[in-house]
Amino acid sequence: MSARQIGSLKETPEASRHEKCLRELYCEYFQCQPEEFAKELSLNCFHSIYLARLLWHFDPEIFRDDMELLDLLGRTTSLSECRQELEAFRHANPPAGLLRRRLKVRVSGQAVLDLAAKLFAQERPAQR
Repeated sequence: MSARQIGSLKETPEASRHEKCLRELYCEYFQCQPEEFAKELSLNCFHSIYLARLLWHFDPEIFRDDMELLDLLGRTTSLSECRQELEAFRHANPPAGLLRRRLKVRVSGQAVLDLAAKLFAQERPAQR
């Protein structure tokens, strides 16, 4: 590798700046542990909140797809990336069955996006 190539690998201030992911922003804002992110976010963003909380108490495995989605969204670093991942997940995993489709016992994608928009908006001015 030439000296010119090595010089180009030096980090610029923008490149060295760490963009926080949704999980980090959420955990900072709501003061929760990163390993609790998906559970905490889901309990704040269910469509049928009371029924979902009741079912969660008896069988959290019902919400495996929601936890998978939130884990995926937790790694995103921008609202547009979050939206893209959510749409891809929705396309691959449409709601099915009585609970998820009819009773809407699932995470509200719009509620997650609304919260993500607020958290990412708060983070961006701090980076300037």
